[in-house]
Amino acid sequence: MTARRHIAAGYAAWADERRLAEGEHDAAYVGVLSGVHVQIDTGVRDSGLYAVVVRMAIACGLEPLLLKRSDDVGAAREDRVVAAARELLRESSALRSVRVDEDAVELRLNAGSDGGAIEAAVRRIADAWRSPGRAQAPFR
Repeated sequence: MTARRHIAAGYAAWADERRLAEGEHDAAYVGVLSGVHVQIDTGVRDSGLYAVVVRMAIACGLEPLLLKRSDDVGAAREDRVVAAARELLRESSALRSVRVDEDAVELRLNAGSDGGAIEAAVRRIADAWRSPGRAQAPFR
């Protein structure tokens, strides 16, 4: 079994355990993790392994913001979702970047990142989003 097939089989078993449905193409899944609707593109393709992309359907009401591992993570007071994303970037070697915008959060993980890394990142962002007293986006 090639490495890509082995990784794809691991994702399939992980997704099946969590009752995620197959997505639009091979090795892609949709469903609910940590109470949040997610779309997961595992990055497994016939041509190689690419970044894992997880799109979480949560309304943050924020202007688009892209956080990368190389960014200065010493941020001032900010929305809890953004703060959680910055912490994740500091702590998780699997996470490459986080895009937060008005109606979604997109996590980009290293190619071949396992389901556990995906689930931990989703849980952390979802918990911050649901946390009481979360800073709200400015009223427009």
